[in-house]
Amino acid sequence: MSCCDDIGCLNCDYKSSIFNSLTESQLKYMSENRYTVDYKNGELIYKQGTKSTHVISFVSGLAQVVHSDNGSNSLVLRLIKPPEFITGLGVFFDDFHHYSVSTLKQSRVCFINISVFQELLEENKEFLRAFIGEQNKNHISTLNKLISRNQKNREGRLAENILYLANDIYESQNFKFEFSKQLIADMTGMTRVSVFSVLKSFHKDGLIDLSNGDLKILEPDRLKEISLLG
Repeated sequence: MSCCDDIGCLNCDYKSSIFNSLTESQLKYMSENRYTVDYKNGELIYKQGTKSTHVISFVSGLAQVVHSDNGSNSLVLRLIKPPEFITGLGVFFDDFHHYSVSTLKQSRVCFINISVFQELLEENKEFLRAFIGEQNKNHISTLNKLISRNQKNREGRLAENILYLANDIYESQNFKFEFSKQLIADMTGMTRVSVFSVLKSFHKDGLIDLSNGDLKILEPDRLKEISLLG
């Protein structure tokens, strides 16, 4: 049993801000219809194409949202960290997951019964508006990533994703570069060889310092310019 099981949804410090619009009784109801699971690094939380039965909310850790085609091509749509939540897109459509979610480090995830979640959306209009706003933000982010992958050169794509990691994930210009080149390749639509080549070029040009597994952004404005013009 985790700390979230002990305190319930009402007093949980890890829930998304969209849940702030729920009443105390609604939060208690949601708490009665959820459970938490601990995952090791690299474990699958749910697989693309499987039936969607729960909304998942992240308590700790980090995960990737991945879409795969029928072949071997994968695209990392975004990374998820607390207190983000994810519905799997099929919540109001076909009840199936349209992408997979797997952990990138040890994580704790809260599973909320999807029928209960839908019920709360229907009875609380403020909650519904907050949910739609959050979904729209995520969809726009995914759309921008697809546009970037198809229109920007490799330098622009990698610069954009380095800034994404710094600003949205680590919230720091200096962070542990703990991801594999394959993950970065799947985020940018590049090969691992290209990722290594551009990282080396950015390091040589003084845009970043990459040593001992740490990445430090030295020229954020120049990196942003490359990401926009790429």
